[in-house]
This record gives sequence, C-alpha cells and structure tokens, in this order.
Amino acid sequence: MSQLSPCPAKIEINEVAPRDGLQIEARFVPTEGKIRWIDALSTTGLRRIEATSFTSPKAIPNLHDAADVVTSIQRREGVDITVLVPNVKGTERALACQVDEINLVMSASNSHGLANLRMTPKQSLEQFEAILEVSKDSSVFINASLSTAFGCPFEGDIPEARVLELVEKLIDLGIQASRSAIPPAWPTLRRSNACVKQCLSAGQKRRSRCTSTTPAAWGWPTPWRRGKQVLADLMPH
Repeated sequence: MSQLSPCPAKIEINEVAPRDGLQIEARFVPTEGKIRWIDALSTTGLRRIEATSFTSPKAIPNLHDAADVVTSIQRREGVDITVLVPNVKGTERALACQVDEINLVMSASNSHGLANLRMTPKQSLEQFEAILEVSKDSSVFINASLSTAFGCPFEGDIPEARVLELVEKLIDLGIQASRSAIPPAWPTLRRSNACVKQCLSAGQKRRSRCTSTTPAAWGWPTPWRRGKQVLADLMPH
C-alpha cells in the first residue's frame, strides 16, 4: 500500500450491512440481534454505520423495527449512525430518533429509477428538495448516493455528462455529500475512475458556494482489485 501514499483526504469505510444486508434476508432478524450486531460493529474502529432504513414496513418488512433499533443501540463517540430514508415521512421518523446522518438514494438512470424507486432522476431531485426543507433546522448530515452512475442493467453505460450534471445538481440543492456507486463486476473500470475524478473536481469547485459539501465515492469491496484501483485513482499523481 505504500505506493498509494500520501493520501490527500480521509478515506472512510461506511458499513451498510445492517441495512443493505438484512433487508433482503429470507427471515426476519430479531431486533435484539440487530442491536447486538451494530453495538459490536461500533467497537471495531468504523466511523460510520448505516443501521437501518426508515422505509414503509410494507415495502421492507425486515426493517419495520427501524426506530427501536436506532433508539436502543449504544451511541459511541466518533461513530456516526446513518440511516437510509426514501421520502419526507421517513425523514421525519429518522429525525425523531436523532440519527447523525441521513442517506438519500437516487438513480442516474431513468429505467433503473422507475424500476427500483418508482421515480425518474428529476423526480428524485424534487423529493430531495422537500426532504432538505424538512431537515433544514436540524444538525443532521445529509448524504445522497447516486446509483447506476457508471452502468445500468437496463440502459448500459450512463453518459458521464449526465452523472456530472446530477452531482452538480445535488451539490446546488445543498446536499452535504454525494457518493457515486461503482457497481461490482462492471467492465468499464477505467471510465468509472475518470468519472469519479470529475465528480470530485465538481465538489471541490463548488465549495465556494456550498462550503459543507464533501465529495465521496462509493464502491463495493468485491472484487478487491476494483476497490484498490478506485482508491489509487483518488491519490495524487
């Protein structure tokens, strides 16, 4: 790893398994088990844990206990508890539980957005604007994750110009961090790395107008070579 140093900024791991993993399990994991797991994760040195999702219990039954989980886990100094929210109602529930960070999700692809979120990118941005209005008087950190930024299972490659435009719109809305998803096993690794750099550059340029914006990249850890290459591309050359 010595060839990757020095690093110009913090690189943090956001553990999403308590939310992303448990939501698709065939069996409901008891609330007490979720709490014990998150409490154990918070002792490992992680700085951020995505604990659950404040989504409709009808949509994701496995996470119907979101409020009980968040209000019962041990809150450790230096460990931010983040949650995913899909809409204003979910935001209000999350704020009532005093979470540290709210994660919003949208797609760069019209087809993927309609299939998974029932919203186009334009509709997602409108939803985000309403969420920001609801949360403006709180101290909660607002992050937005942009899925299918480097490839869509329905549309194939997503134009870099569209990804950059959406990142810039997120920043202009007042989103404090924008993370672009790098899908596992997607073949256009070189292209995604170049686009990550452009997104990072856009965040840096807009800091004069939105000083709290933190550019970030989000990628799956498998295969390892993909995460290693993205990390390398975030380093100075």
